Amino acid sequence: MWQKLSLRARINLLLALVLTLGLAINIARLVVEAGPRVQAEDQSVIRLAREFIEMIVADLNEAPDPEARLNRITGDLSRLRHVSITRQADGVARRPERAEDSDDPRAPPAWFVSLVHPETTSVSVPVSIHGQPGSLVIASHPNDEIAEIWDGIVTQIEVGSAIALVRF
Repeated sequence: MWQKLSLRARINLLLALVLTLGLAINIARLVVEAGPRVQAEDQSVIRLAREFIEMIVADLNEAPDPEARLNRITGDLSRLRHVSITRQADGVARRPERAEDSDDPRAPPAWFVSLVHPETTSVSVPVSIHGQPGSLVIASHPNDEIAEIWDGIVTQIEVGSAIALVRF
């Protein structure tokens, strides 16, 4: 069959195979690196959020209304992308609602999410208002980073397909 093809068809077929192999190797590399990348991002964002919260609540009791200031802080921090902040006082959690992206058509499929195995990390930062103990719990959301990785994979497939279509 190979001999029946023209020289141009053979070269085009060989080029298509090389491009497909390169695309497959690059996508496989992205999938293999996804788990460690998600874990590193998760730990980094938790550490950063914890240091930030420790800094802004250090002088909480000096505010005219520490309770209102803590509520404002948790409300402002609810807009963070890769983490959520849960306020706990007397064992009762008060958590701002987080919008889920499950209806997003570009969300990663369940098989990819389970392949990456995201684990949610949570850290408690103690907060005391006039001697009354409480805490802010920082919980990571690895699905945000997984969605970024998936979007990169989809983009590579789209660009690779476009190049293949233009070539032929």
